[in-house]
Amino acid sequence: MGGPFTAKDFRTWGATLYAFRTLATTEVPEAEAARRQVRMQVLRDTAAILGNTPRICERCYVDPRVFEGWEDGRLQRVAANARGPRQWEQAATRFLKRTRRGS
Repeated sequence: MGGPFTAKDFRTWGATLYAFRTLATTEVPEAEAARRQVRMQVLRDTAAILGNTPRICERCYVDPRVFEGWEDGRLQRVAANARGPRQWEQAATRFLKRTRRGS
């Protein structure tokens, strides 16, 4: 680990990783309303784990690129062979590095 980390850093990573794993194994519905329902369920589940609200999880903890990548299929391609915890973390890290913020 290369630097000072806070509890929020670990909570953010945990929330993003949870959403990444959940969405990687969830088919993308064709209907926009159904995609919103899946997104909200993932945020509710993440919020329950963190003891927060879904809105706070969306704004502060789950990286938005996870949802974008799920909808366009990039997330599933990167996570296709992940099985154990280390592989899931590596897949999520790889995905986030490939989808830099603002690009």
